[in-house]
Amino acid sequence: KDTAEGLGLGDDRGHIDTKELAKYFEKIRNDEFLRKIMVMAGRMRAMCQALQRTKLTHGQDDTVGVELGGDISRLVPSELAQLACDIPELELLALDRVARRQALCRKYRGIDKLGRGPIVVVVDESGSMKRNDKIIAAKALALTMAWLARQQKRWIALVGFAGGPEGTRIAFSGGDYQAYDLIWSVLDATHQKYPDMVLLHGGTPKGAEMIAARWADARGVTQVVFKPDWKSHGKAAPFKRNDKMLEILPQGLIATPGSGITENIVDKARKLGIRVKRIGV
Repeated sequence: KDTAEGLGLGDDRGHIDTKELAKYFEKIRNDEFLRKIMVMAGRMRAMCQALQRTKLTHGQDDTVGVELGGDISRLVPSELAQLACDIPELELLALDRVARRQALCRKYRGIDKLGRGPIVVVVDESGSMKRNDKIIAAKALALTMAWLARQQKRWIALVGFAGGPEGTRIAFSGGDYQAYDLIWSVLDATHQKYPDMVLLHGGTPKGAEMIAARWADARGVTQVVFKPDWKSHGKAAPFKRNDKMLEILPQGLIATPGSGITENIVDKARKLGIRVKRIGV
């Protein structure tokens, strides 16, 4: 349930087509990129567990010497004996040394317990990380840190960032169209042609753009989201957003059936000489 809600597929107030959901997770399970991440994360987790098992914590029973001080709880036996003896002169001398912090005390080697604060893991997802599988190692480490934080009951945030839309920019636009298989198939073919693909979309939380965003998450493809600025542009916000998306001149545009907003970006892309791939029409 948590996974489905996180993916935007539904919540307690609705129902999910189990067959459609099974197809969706089958695609993710068979993804080679995710498999590599999980294998490396498993190795890192095993190493982390081994280090935790061999970690030694020194307590106050680890005495490393003697030092001068006034802490009665750490006094050496000879000092304690003088404090408890029946000879007043020796007792007074011992009390004087304690008061002046000149008594012989045990010196311990210990580790003070520190509060375990929150963890923030920032993962570079820019195009340069795709080379030599650096992105796989980075995401595997992030997963390992998430596991460790859960073991230690610590709050953790995983943040992905990219310096900019490096790579081949492919725009995506669509309405409530929900043909998962077809959308994933077209995006997979595009990704195969452009391994450095960057997906541009409007960030709509449902429909075709949501499916495309989930595909990018599963494939490890960098996304650049262009959300409408309703406060500044009002009803014209989606069309202004289309203009912003096309300003960076994407290599191509993939469009599913949608509203006039989708047709608007299709028309503008063609006028700019941007190749348009229509699916589901």
